Amino acid sequence: MDAVKHGGRIVQIGLAREEATISMQQVTLKEITIVGASNGEKSEAEEVLKLMASGNITSKIVPITFEQIPEYVDKLAKGEVAGRAVAIL
Repeated sequence: MDAVKHGGRIVQIGLAREEATISMQQVTLKEITIVGASNGEKSEAEEVLKLMASGNITSKIVPITFEQIPEYVDKLAKGEVAGRAVAIL
């Protein structure tokens, strides 16, 4: 939450952990907006999860902290990250 500016927005794209712990005080005091976004139907997501569980497809995910976001935005812009960098709460 420290990386989000006053009036900023957190966007959860795609599937995530079932639960996440966040400071609602920070959300209120900093007037943060939290939104979810997906780019497909639920049935498509379920099929992808089944394929991943079977080992038929894999994904490259680099877990990062919120403090690392600026560094990884630069790396992504330069094409230095294979796969996706995902900020973990």
